[in-house]
Amino acid sequence: MGADSYLPALERLESRLLLAGDVSAVILGGALKVVGDTADNAIQIDTDGLAQGQVRLYSLDGTTTVNGLDSVTLDGLTGRVDIRMGDGSDQVVMHGVTGKSLRLDGGAGDNNLQVLSCTFKGSLQVCTLTGTQNIAVKDTHASTMRVSTGGGDSEILVHEPVTKSVNVRNKDGHQVVSLYGNIDGDCDVGSVNVKNGNGDNEFWMEFAKVRGKVSISNRQGNDLLRVDDSTLGSLAFSGGTGNLWANVTKTTFKGSVQVKNTNGADTVMSDSLQLGGAIKVQLKTTQAGSVEITNCAVAQLQVVTGQSDDTVTVKNVNVLRTTKVQTNAGSDQVTLDNTATNDTTSAFKGTVMVKAGIGDDGIHVGGAFGGKATFDGGIGSDTLEEMPGLSWVKTPTMPRVEAFS
Repeated sequence: MGADSYLPALERLESRLLLAGDVSAVILGGALKVVGDTADNAIQIDTDGLAQGQVRLYSLDGTTTVNGLDSVTLDGLTGRVDIRMGDGSDQVVMHGVTGKSLRLDGGAGDNNLQVLSCTFKGSLQVCTLTGTQNIAVKDTHASTMRVSTGGGDSEILVHEPVTKSVNVRNKDGHQVVSLYGNIDGDCDVGSVNVKNGNGDNEFWMEFAKVRGKVSISNRQGNDLLRVDDSTLGSLAFSGGTGNLWANVTKTTFKGSVQVKNTNGADTVMSDSLQLGGAIKVQLKTTQAGSVEITNCAVAQLQVVTGQSDDTVTVKNVNVLRTTKVQTNAGSDQVTLDNTATNDTTSAFKGTVMVKAGIGDDGIHVGGAFGGKATFDGGIGSDTLEEMPGLSWVKTPTMPRVEAFS
């Protein structure tokens, strides 16, 4: 190549750095508005050490900025708080914030959203779109609380709330919803309503006080229900289709408990309950199920099982009025035994009806029966066992029972 040949010149380009997420925040008319972008943002919003009406926003991950800065402090918060993080896997921690209402929208992505020790005169709403969600509302007061997710696995914790209602709406996925108080009773809720889509769902409650109804409904999937050491108005649980494991213990109800499941191998247990209303268990299943109710005081008791070999055990339960147990097709075992109860007059005070379906069934009875009793073995070779301590105020009726022991 000759000296006069043309060589193209190379120009230095401006450097292009990969920008971290930026969040904008402003207070207008007393309302705080926070808007994220599509990057993964992580911020904390708190009032620690600030004057009334001030709020601080700063980065949790060292890369997110707020209004282009690592930290900003804003003045004049007296109204609502509106946070819309946009898509991306976001983390938001709110602590000690007071306002008229809260809307915290995590958008799509794997989000971690926490509302801690906050107070809102109006509603609190936390919502997300698709993604894996970790949502916690702890030690917070609001008129109403609502959490909704758009699909994906979620873990939602409501701890020591004071509110008129808690409403949770989840779409398909593995959902874990927990409502906890503490042993000192710092949990005061008017009502709880949880609706889940398809998936394996869990509901946990401990040391909670709910003055009204707790309602949980699921669709397809294997479900878990655990309630312990709480005081509730009433409980209604619908498990949909799939296996159900339910355990309700050491809890007082002003009203009734109702547990339903459509299909699956189910286990329902209750122990040490005090109820002003009834216990109703209905399992419309084709797989073997187990119902165990022990050490309870209840106005009425009703158990219906499905089309398989089921076991129903009622021990040391004081039933003031009616006791009904119905098993459908299958070789079922039903035990009604109050031998160990401290009630010297009668544990089954009212009418007792046991009706078995098609199959070779076993009915086992013990303790005192104070009202009319009927034990119908149904079609099959059925046996009635009279256990120690059995006594009748009225002679029972035993149609279609083929053997006695």
